[in-house]
Order: sequence, then C-alpha cells, then structure tokens
Amino acid sequence: MDPIDLLSNIVSIMFGLAESIATEISDASSGIVPPEAVGIFSLVILLALLRLGFDFTKKIVDILLVIFCIYLVLAIIPNVI
Repeated sequence: MDPIDLLSNIVSIMFGLAESIATEISDASSGIVPPEAVGIFSLVILLALLRLGFDFTKKIVDILLVIFCIYLVLAIIPNVI
C-alpha cells in the first residue's frame, strides 16, 4: 500500500470517528450544539486527538484548537441564551 493512501485512510477514519462522536454529543445535548457547528465540533475533537498523538505539532494544533473552540463557543452561545 502506498504511504499516501495509508495516510489518507487514517485521516478519513479519524474524521469519521470525530464526526460520529460529535453527532452523538449533539443529539445527547438536545440541541445545545447546533447542526451547523457539528462539523467544527468534530474538528475540535480531531485536533484534540492529534494533540495527544504528536509532540512536534503541538504548537500548531494548540493554536488551531483555540481558534476552533472560540468559533464553537460563538456558535453555541445563541442556543444557550
């Protein structure tokens, strides 16, 4: 198997896992996480998993994680208020 194909399969599996977790959390939270924020929520989960896995990318992943968390909070605030 080509290394690019292997990496592509791993990333697609991680996206699928993160999206299914985010969908379940959105369903369980009874609408607190709006449907349009589920994609961002899955990216936050994916970035958290990446941060746990790779030491050399922690700075970049930390910055992206903060940006997506801020976006997620801004998407959730109108549903909470």
